[in-house]
Amino acid sequence: MQTHVRRSGPDECIPDRRPHREAVDVVPKQPRRTGRLPWTGAVLLLLLCCPLSAVALTSVVTERYDIARTNQNPTETTLTPANVNPNQFGKLFSYPVDGYVYAQPLYLPAVTIPGKGTHNVLFVATEHDSVYAFDADSNTGANATPLWQITLLDAAHGAAAGATTLSSSADYGSTYTDIVPEIGITGTPVIDPATGTLYVVGKTKENGAQVQRLHALDVTTGAEKTSFNSPVRLQASVLGGGGSTVTFSAYWENQRPALLLLNGIVYIGFASHGDSGPWHGWILAYNAATLQQTGAFCTTSHASGSVGSGIWMPFAADVIDPVNHPYGRLFIATGNGPFNAAPPYTNSMDYGDDILRLDLTNGVPTVADAFTPFNQQSLANSDLDTGSGGVLLLPDQTFGSPHLLVQAGKEGRIFLVDRDNMGGYSTSRDAIVQEIPAAPALTGFQINGIWGAPVYWNGNVYFWGSNGDHLKAFSFTNGLLSTKPIGQSPEISTSLAPTGLSRSQAFCQAGPSASRSWRAPTSSSACRPRSAGAASIRRSIPSPRALGSSRPAPSIAPTSSWRREFARRSPRCWRRRATRPRPILWRSSGPGSCCDSSPSPSTSRSPTRSSPV
Repeated sequence: MQTHVRRSGPDECIPDRRPHREAVDVVPKQPRRTGRLPWTGAVLLLLLCCPLSAVALTSVVTERYDIARTNQNPTETTLTPANVNPNQFGKLFSYPVDGYVYAQPLYLPAVTIPGKGTHNVLFVATEHDSVYAFDADSNTGANATPLWQITLLDAAHGAAAGATTLSSSADYGSTYTDIVPEIGITGTPVIDPATGTLYVVGKTKENGAQVQRLHALDVTTGAEKTSFNSPVRLQASVLGGGGSTVTFSAYWENQRPALLLLNGIVYIGFASHGDSGPWHGWILAYNAATLQQTGAFCTTSHASGSVGSGIWMPFAADVIDPVNHPYGRLFIATGNGPFNAAPPYTNSMDYGDDILRLDLTNGVPTVADAFTPFNQQSLANSDLDTGSGGVLLLPDQTFGSPHLLVQAGKEGRIFLVDRDNMGGYSTSRDAIVQEIPAAPALTGFQINGIWGAPVYWNGNVYFWGSNGDHLKAFSFTNGLLSTKPIGQSPEISTSLAPTGLSRSQAFCQAGPSASRSWRAPTSSSACRPRSAGAASIRRSIPSPRALGSSRPAPSIAPTSSWRREFARRSPRCWRRRATRPRPILWRSSGPGSCCDSSPSPSTSRSPTRSSPV
């Protein structure tokens, strides 16, 4: 996947470049890596519409609120369509940070900080390999500075003397501009409130070698939990076809997806840097209490020379049988790469452009089922990755298949898949619950390509496609989506505006309607949650009913200084926004190679082009 915008030449890209110490502003919570952009480097902005004492605070410990990646906060009771407006909802304050922020900030209420009392805490990780803990309610007095700040570049956090972040240009070449100018912490951390532990992966350069480590940090101090054997260096190898061995490369692998903590296991996903090198999609699993590796899965291990099929978006997971299968199941979408999978599935097959279900027994990711679009080879040839869009697990149904997921990729075809019987692969049809449009149709698309993720709220699923598409709501009733949108926003995405939904967006709900503030992913080539983006427009969309209203589109007025802000709405809801459009893209699941716009409704759905994944 890429995070570039095409210039005049066929292969020229405008990089995601912003000066250090720009504003990343704090908001009462957020999606992601998604859609996401880097919540770039420097200030956290807080938006609030009512006193904190009036609300019960909800933790935000993982990207997009929950392991189903719904991007909804069903416990929101304060924010409403009526009070999310310019008069009652605005910036409170900001904090400076030392680098770009690609990871979604996380939030814990009532954390006791040694010597500083109890605070509601915002945790922020940067590409400079720093992690901050800020007071989420005030930046005055003692709270004017971080409650704590640590760097993963010192000996106390496992690094060798002289360790640095990776330089985008020096370590990956002058043409690599997906994450600039440095690479440190990219994927969103995850917090275990029960043990007070924040798990995060940092990338460093030490004595000329590239290193990735999993860290277990104490949320009260930022110190490594040495009792957990923290930190641990990430390493792995798996057997491939013909007896070959595929080895994890800390250099080539991009830790873009958010971390997942499920039943005592931390799962970590990887894609590539600019589609460069011998890289693969990987999932590494570690025991949360000991940081001992429990399993490893590679998406392209079938034969020597197989590469690709990156995992760009956060994992979605469920536990439908906690008694007999307490470790649960993992659902991922993969990008372009070789494909040869067929039942009975094994970990030694190649899974390009797939949606996979992995069994997680004992923390060992094992492929159990898969869905592959009928036109997989065409998607791969045209660089129309299935995995540019995230997987969303829908609430359990009482009609039809009880366990469903929804997903869409660059092509813009919406897939509704039975999680218990995913449908496999056929070159003539897709044996799934529903798709819009149904295979093998090449017309009738209701959304443009997605470089982010859909969102669920109150019986509706929302998509924001790229390149001139609208935010659209599809009803979800009796286990099926409406075949056409039931409403859409007056705003549209363009090559210089947000294009999709992803972790960068946070949604607050009140009662039967949802008040959503979008920080849409970047332009068409930005995928998640969540890298740098074009115009991040603040949008408050109250409910599906309002999507068809005549509300005027927000203006995007260029300013002399650009900054991305995290707007704090309430301690339960974070969102970020940018005050100036810029031709900068990022992917929701991870940066990749150079790409141009996704296909518009008037163009062919299978153009030959270079694009994000």
